[in-house]
Amino acid sequence: MTDFFERQNIARRKTKLLLCYFLPSVALTIVGVYFVVVCALAFHGFSSRRHQYIDNVIHPSVIDWHLFAIVSAITIFAVTIAAIYKAQQLASGGRAVAAMLGGRRVNNNTTDVDERRLLNVVEEMAIASGVPVPEVFVLGEEYCINAFVAGHDAKDAALGITEGALRTLNRDELQAVVGHEFSHLLNGDMGLNLWLMSFLYGILFISLTGKFFINWGDWDDNCTLRRRGRGEGGIIIVGIGLFVIGSIGYFCGRVIKSAVSRERERLADAAAVQFTRNPLALAGALKKIGGLVYGSRITGAEADEASHMFFSDVMPDSFAGLLSTHPPLEERIRAVDPSFNGQFEHIKSIPAQMREDGNAPPLITSIKDIRGVTRLPPTAIIQIAQVLNDKPAPAVRQRRLTPQHLTYAASLTASIPTDLANAAREPFGATALVYAMLLLPDATARSKQLVDLGPTASASLMSAAQQYFPS
Repeated sequence: MTDFFERQNIARRKTKLLLCYFLPSVALTIVGVYFVVVCALAFHGFSSRRHQYIDNVIHPSVIDWHLFAIVSAITIFAVTIAAIYKAQQLASGGRAVAAMLGGRRVNNNTTDVDERRLLNVVEEMAIASGVPVPEVFVLGEEYCINAFVAGHDAKDAALGITEGALRTLNRDELQAVVGHEFSHLLNGDMGLNLWLMSFLYGILFISLTGKFFINWGDWDDNCTLRRRGRGEGGIIIVGIGLFVIGSIGYFCGRVIKSAVSRERERLADAAAVQFTRNPLALAGALKKIGGLVYGSRITGAEADEASHMFFSDVMPDSFAGLLSTHPPLEERIRAVDPSFNGQFEHIKSIPAQMREDGNAPPLITSIKDIRGVTRLPPTAIIQIAQVLNDKPAPAVRQRRLTPQHLTYAASLTASIPTDLANAAREPFGATALVYAMLLLPDATARSKQLVDLGPTASASLMSAAQQYFPS
């Protein structure tokens, strides 16, 4: 397997090369618009210069540079304005995108074991990547395995995961998927996607303008144009030409955008391995997608628009994979697990109602009973500590989890006061806790600390810190 740092460098170099392809696509679009305008002028009698325009059509090497400059300026202006308009539409925060996709925000105080595990994994990956912790959402009606990250930048980002991924993936696999999404945050892929989508809309605007000019014509029931005045046919010619050129340009732009997206996905896979140091975990998640009947297909109506944001393909491949936003599943797996034989093991999805149907996990009486159990409530952890052997804990260098470790962890978390545990799960409370832990036990020294902190810390923050201090 190629070193994951080298794989990231390769993906970044290919991204820059692909982005350069947009420049010739814009240039060709401008040239196409120019010749559409020349054809319209040539065949619709702009008297004194008609022969010059006809020469332009017959001999394309004869270019009216003054007209070309005007057409170029108008085309660039129109594309830019349309792109800015689309960017403003797409500039909503990650929370809005998550809501559009049907996401349900995970409360920091959730008692659901899987959701608590997800929040813990998100916090771990935030530390590993150095990115702020985003809001976390679950797509409750999606039983496939997928995840997404959305937002204008890391500050207003939202991370979502499907119900199927939440219930089907084990902890290591979930960590790999979340690490993949954090790579998009770290590498600025959300801003890149925003730029690409805006640019494509600018090219599409040319096609929409052509469609508007075509509809301008006075057509009868037999699709025959009834002329309404001088220049009517020229407008229709311009409309048809712009529609064709805009459509071709938009398709080519989507091909380039999809190629860029595939490179960013390869970059994110390599970064996930960097964050987790566990390539087989990422391979395991991808293999489960291949073996799950739902795969990674999102059923929501807005899935196509947000397809580039997801961990894996949400729509069927089209145009021989040219418009696919992700590399083939087998390619992604072999990049991190070269021994993969191409065969996917069929797995059953875990329906959402399992956590509501009252079926408790099996009673654990020995270490073998843990095998195959992917979701354990806190009480099960205590059961493990109670029923397993009481041999002394092995040396730390062996890095093995023992009943004594579990007993200590359970007693430690149980001893934390409820108000402190709740405060640690949201930003303001966590900040207040840090201040509270730094306050000195001596009342006089503590009063001086509070005075010194007064100019820089808000009154509400210091009040909360003093409230938590006794606990």
